[in-house]
Amino acid sequence: MDKEVEDKIDEMLSSIQGGDGDTVSFVSSKNTDVNAVQFVIKTDAIAPADEEETEEEPEPAMTFWDKVLNLFGLYDN
Repeated sequence: MDKEVEDKIDEMLSSIQGGDGDTVSFVSSKNTDVNAVQFVIKTDAIAPADEEETEEEPEPAMTFWDKVLNLFGLYDN
């Protein structure tokens, strides 16, 4: 039973870790002062959701008096 569990765990980890390919360094040979390691992860492209184009009616321009009434909460559209 333990061997089956270990095999299953190893199988799951191997699918996550990827292949046994050679690791290639992306650090330039000119860059001699490397203090941090950076990683690049490639994934499938994420497509933006289709947005529905709705045209809103433009609000009528407010006059000076409409703005004054709106300031005090008395303006009705």
